[in-house]
Amino acid sequence: MATPQSSTDLVVDLTQRLDQALRRADLLERRIAAWEKELAAVKAELRDFTGQAALATQESDRVTGLEQRLHKLEARSLQAAARDALSAPAARPLEPLKPVLKLSPDREDHCALVFARWQPLEAKAGESVTLKVRCDGFNAGDEVDFILTEIGVDKGEPLTPIRLKLPVDQMEDLSVQWTPPRPAKDGHREFMYVARGRGQEARSPVLTVRG
Repeated sequence: MATPQSSTDLVVDLTQRLDQALRRADLLERRIAAWEKELAAVKAELRDFTGQAALATQESDRVTGLEQRLHKLEARSLQAAARDALSAPAARPLEPLKPVLKLSPDREDHCALVFARWQPLEAKAGESVTLKVRCDGFNAGDEVDFILTEIGVDKGEPLTPIRLKLPVDQMEDLSVQWTPPRPAKDGHREFMYVARGRGQEARSPVLTVRG
């Protein structure tokens, strides 16, 4: 017959849950700080391109919304566990409490591709550009595909996708050099790409290449 859980055991269990929640919050704060730093860099690049102002606002709202949602989920899980434990009848044997938050210091189950961008946003014929994306929560060796598209071309020659593996020594930012096809003299061409990996994707702004 199981014995009732003592108040001391209950306090220890709730303390462990609180510690998990605090570690989760610390991880979130560090992730948000990294995103905000990257967002500031993106805004600086887009300052001279008025057509890209909406993109910067959208990414800022996305970061703020994610922070609020994770904060609510953490608070709700911890409060529900404490409420259930404290409201259980003292005479009834209590089952061992199971952790609400599954957190591993070495691996996070959540991942996202964010801040897909070009450097620079405008190039001349024959110049190479850099495709960049932040791989948040990814692991070394994970693969990310860059699917390139030319805008305004319905039946053109398809662009070759680029597939990269995250290196061991750099598991957040992923980048690759690419030379766009040349436009006609005095003309221009526009390109974009979608970065995809582990069921996530991020879309780049428009790159303009002038002849």
